[in-house]
Amino acid sequence: RVVYPPGVRVRATPEEAGQVVGIKRYDGMLKGSLPDRDGWVHLSQGKGFVRSCVTDETVGDSIKLLERAQAAMTVAELLEAESEDEEIAADEKKTVAVKAEREYFEAGIARARKLSAHPAAAAIT
Repeated sequence: RVVYPPGVRVRATPEEAGQVVGIKRYDGMLKGSLPDRDGWVHLSQGKGFVRSCVTDETVGDSIKLLERAQAAMTVAELLEAESEDEEIAADEKKTVAVKAEREYFEAGIARARKLSAHPAAAAIT
């Protein structure tokens, strides 16, 4: 279970420089291996790696990011957690699509303005 607000980054490889491939939100449930000696948890089905704790360099204390769930999740809870992850992924895809569409149209408008400001366009009108 994620106990660090707002959540933790899921990385492609078990290293801080690893590419971020997703996030797990605060209080979200994870399914994966026990932490390795460096504190990395390998998520089930090869979905990436998350840190179980980090060290706060300013005070030298360890900050807990994850904790083991106290009780086994029911099938309904597992399905709900997967459904929530799928919903978040769908929302992120929609956001990216909207941004790409906006950039495409903004680039088109900028180009049209540039062309209309050209002296040859002024001669036509």
